[in-house]
Amino acid sequence: MLEECSVNNFDEAKKEFDIIDVIDATSDNFSNRCQLCHTPNLKHNFVLHNRITGRTLHVGSRCIIRFNVLKGAVDVSSGIALLQNKADEHTLKHEIRSMVGLIIFPPMPEATDYNKFLKKLHKYFEVRGIGNPTIEQLALLILGDEWANKSEELLMKIKNMWYDPGKIETLKTKKIAPLKNPKEGTTWSKKRTLRTENVSAGRSRAYNTEQYVADYK
Repeated sequence: MLEECSVNNFDEAKKEFDIIDVIDATSDNFSNRCQLCHTPNLKHNFVLHNRITGRTLHVGSRCIIRFNVLKGAVDVSSGIALLQNKADEHTLKHEIRSMVGLIIFPPMPEATDYNKFLKKLHKYFEVRGIGNPTIEQLALLILGDEWANKSEELLMKIKNMWYDPGKIETLKTKKIAPLKNPKEGTTWSKKRTLRTENVSAGRSRAYNTEQYVADYK
């Protein structure tokens, strides 16, 4: 750790680091092994950035707690809580950006998808402790670093999703229930009715064939 710092004292060195990101195995920069204690099989990398030297370290959660790199972490339990928030923040960011194609660009997103998107959006800023995000914070989360190149219309749509979500028109597609196999004696769940003739008709004059037989005797 000291090799990445501007000082040779460990207590002073760890003050130079900030957590700037949390990544998992889907990231190209992911390290399977902690760069401080060399513990393998990490699920997440907590990316530490040195404000003085500009260098970064990819470490596991144990080292962050052990070396007390987290700001505001006064003990192990609070450190774990802060790390969990960081992991949740990373997961929510990934989920939100994976839904951009369904929500942001279509003129009218599906109502169900839109509601799910809003819940994740609010949860993300709740985890970060931000009650009223700016348009820049919203756009950066949803669109990434390319947000500044997007149209004013698109940025206004993103703003409305937070501050006036009812302005966004959505599609409400009704789900069609699957057809059930009809029971024996029924057709598509409706009872089959059998047509029967009146047996008394056989005794009527119209059905009396003997009247049409000629007597050749």
